[in-house]
Amino acid sequence: VVALLKGGYDYQEILFKFTKMLGGTVEKDALLENVKRLFREELEIVDVLICMPRDVEGESCDAEEGQLCEGIKSVFSKEDEDALFKIFKEKKEIVYTGELDEKNRGLMESVGFEVFVPCITQGQIVASIIFGSKLSEDAYTEEDFELFRAVSAQMSVALKRIDPYERVKADYKKSLAAAESIAQQAAYATLTRGIAHEINNPLGMILSGVELIQDNIENQESVVEYSEMVSTTIDRLFEIADTLLRYGDASEGRQESLSINYILDDVILMAGAELKKRNISVVKNFVVVPRIKGNSSALTQAFLNMVINAIQAIDSVGTINLTTEVGTFFDRRGEEKEGIRGELRDTGGGVSADKIGKIFDPF
Repeated sequence: VVALLKGGYDYQEILFKFTKMLGGTVEKDALLENVKRLFREELEIVDVLICMPRDVEGESCDAEEGQLCEGIKSVFSKEDEDALFKIFKEKKEIVYTGELDEKNRGLMESVGFEVFVPCITQGQIVASIIFGSKLSEDAYTEEDFELFRAVSAQMSVALKRIDPYERVKADYKKSLAAAESIAQQAAYATLTRGIAHEINNPLGMILSGVELIQDNIENQESVVEYSEMVSTTIDRLFEIADTLLRYGDASEGRQESLSINYILDDVILMAGAELKKRNISVVKNFVVVPRIKGNSSALTQAFLNMVINAIQAIDSVGTINLTTEVGTFFDRRGEEKEGIRGELRDTGGGVSADKIGKIFDPF
């Protein structure tokens, strides 16, 4: 069967390409993108939108709720969306704008949609392919609809086949996020214990200073000396508190101008108690580097995790070397860019040969 579409296309050849692609794809996102790409490239359709009424976690946007899907919700008002979906759900067949009443035809045409193709499994719509106009501006033919039916049937089977994989992948992502959260909480707990000691010492000095001032209230020189000690100690407490507040800032994604050297100074301050406890010294090899745009909380956390790993690798008595310098790197497009290089070296035992190949495994 040959349908005309800007020079024509071979029905069997196009269907074979879809069959081969759908049979060899195991990820939902890749499958949906490939379906859209093939329709655009092979049939020269201007717009192809795929909506999923049900995701792998069973949440919906949803067939039973009477909503089309997340990909289309913002296009229509809730009232219009419900009216259209009622038509699609009742018919469970290809809907062409020419078949709709004037109001609903106007709704579809207002956003450039011409054809709605449902993918149905066990009587439920599991996906919807919505087509815009052809590049040639020709009307859709019955041959086009036959191809759409064949592809939607195969796509329904493919989505059902990959659904278990998508569920496992979603569970894995949740487990990974939970593991990362637990690791972060454990690192923070270690530092909190150390910082408690770091705060206790200045508090003890302040208390001693106040008592010394009271004991020497008649000696102005001693009062000034002890007052300065108390003031300096309070400044130290403010410094610790300020660093903790910056580290705990939950403003995700916020970009600001910052200095990597200052970030590393904060990290050393926060890990200070643990470093002292294990008799580990830090050697700073900092040079003046340009300020960069970044998220200070996220960078502090990243460097802090590295320092904690170094502390754990050394365990007791050793050295951590922190270095900053201006350097070059290659971006994702392979273009050389100027940037800042941060390096951490420690005198710990390193990673054993049997584990070096697994350092990026989450568990």
